[in-house]
Amino acid sequence: MIPTSLRRVWGQGAATAPVALDPRSAPMPADTDPTPAKWETDVLFVCLRCSTKLPDGLAPDGRTTLRQWFKDRLGSVGRGKALRVVETSCLGLCPEQRIAVAIGRELAADPAIIRSVATEADREAIYRMAVGDQPGPKL
Repeated sequence: MIPTSLRRVWGQGAATAPVALDPRSAPMPADTDPTPAKWETDVLFVCLRCSTKLPDGLAPDGRTTLRQWFKDRLGSVGRGKALRVVETSCLGLCPEQRIAVAIGRELAADPAIIRSVATEADREAIYRMAVGDQPGPKL
């Protein structure tokens, strides 16, 4: 049920004309400028769908083992905040027996670069590539 006060505003009142709202009369929040997030680090997307297809892709808590590996690897060298590792629903590629990953700065490239991980060597290469400027394996 729509309250009577809103019916008048929306022009649904019985004998009242629609009321025009003046956007200048509404109170504005103190900070209305959209500001982008100020991340000091890059982001690494790990495909959750690819991980669920592999027998050892998910940890008992439901997180991807690859995400946890990256976080543990970053923490072991004291760079826990050097890279944000985020699980994403699907990157749309689904390579066979591999996990699709994407580095944020490479998604902005033209064309976008999606990488995949199958072995420990792939994980190390993606890690070095994500935190530094060394080339890693492409999908």
